[in-house]
Amino acid sequence: MPDPAQVAPGDAILGLPAVGLHTNGYSLARELIAQDEWPAPFAAAGAEATYLDALLAEHPSYYSAVRAIERVAKVKVMAHITGGGLLENVPRTLPENCKAVFEQSRWTVPPLLTELVRRGQLGEQERYRIFNMGVGYTLIVPLADAQKALGAWPAAAVVGWVERRGDGDPSVVVHPARS
Repeated sequence: MPDPAQVAPGDAILGLPAVGLHTNGYSLARELIAQDEWPAPFAAAGAEATYLDALLAEHPSYYSAVRAIERVAKVKVMAHITGGGLLENVPRTLPENCKAVFEQSRWTVPPLLTELVRRGQLGEQERYRIFNMGVGYTLIVPLADAQKALGAWPAAAVVGWVERRGDGDPSVVVHPARS
């Protein structure tokens, strides 16, 4: 069973990709993209895609990915990134003395989320609390198991790592992609 007490500084954080909103932020998305815009082309989502197509992108099941990774790596904890994003879901998987550090340049943010962040002028904290920002599920594994895990599920990526948490440190830090 996953156990936060097993998590230690130096562990790797694997991320499974999100394709869109999944179960996060629909109220805000509806406020930022008016219903009369839904049938309009949304070129960033691909040829012939509309805003409605992007808004309703199917939420993937992570079951197969998690099971494949568990067969080759010791999964210490995992989190489904739903409402609350990385900032509120990942802390539940960490002991008090650890923090998760994410590097956004290690994964791709879906075009719909980029558009919503732009339209809503969302700051760093807001975007990572409201939306999944492209990471739909996280698994923390020992660093030594990370490459085996990536081999078991190539769509996964090492999106961050665990560090010791000092007094006053947040439990999650996200370094945004640099332009």
